[in-house]
Amino acid sequence: LFILLFCLPIISFAQKENNHWFFGQNAYIDFSNPITVGTGNLSTNEGCASAADYNGNLLFYTDGITVYDTNGTVMPNATGLNGDPSSIHSALVVPNPVDPCLYYIFTTDVSTSTNGLYFYSVDMNLNSGLGDVVNNTGTQLLSDATEKIAATIHGNGTDYWVTTNRETSGNLEIYTWQVDASGVNLSPVISTTTHPINHNTATGTNPPFGNYH
Repeated sequence: LFILLFCLPIISFAQKENNHWFFGQNAYIDFSNPITVGTGNLSTNEGCASAADYNGNLLFYTDGITVYDTNGTVMPNATGLNGDPSSIHSALVVPNPVDPCLYYIFTTDVSTSTNGLYFYSVDMNLNSGLGDVVNNTGTQLLSDATEKIAATIHGNGTDYWVTTNRETSGNLEIYTWQVDASGVNLSPVISTTTHPINHNTATGTNPPFGNYH
């Protein structure tokens, strides 16, 4: 479990949005009180993500390729996303800061792929409240992104930052997108470091993102 905590991408929320973990070969842990263990429909070698509301009610979970609703049923328009079962951070879920029914799924393909980093929108108002992926073709943010992605709260306390590496032949480049009330800002903030990029840095063997400020 200790290792798992460092392998799964997590955003820290004040309430219970991270109560439900689906991972591995149909594994499931509910961190509500009391903690329970069960099974889910997700089967993946590496990256995965799930989302719950502030009361801890499960909304959906995904391996970055298929999205399952709270009943374990595949959402409409929710297959063929551009993640990969061998991508360390195949999926990451970020909520819209002001709309509790709108979420964004970020996916990363395997290192050296041309799909790179995509995002998709999930509207929980649709499909009788079970959710629907409203842009199932996705939006590509970075074609040569690595397998690693992270998110954190913006300094304004409301928005979010989503960050990944660019896989280049030189030094590591950090690309960061702001998620605000309008959605995902398609113009990233780009930072270049003196940490050289290599296969281990791209796939997560080295510490995430190397050394940077």
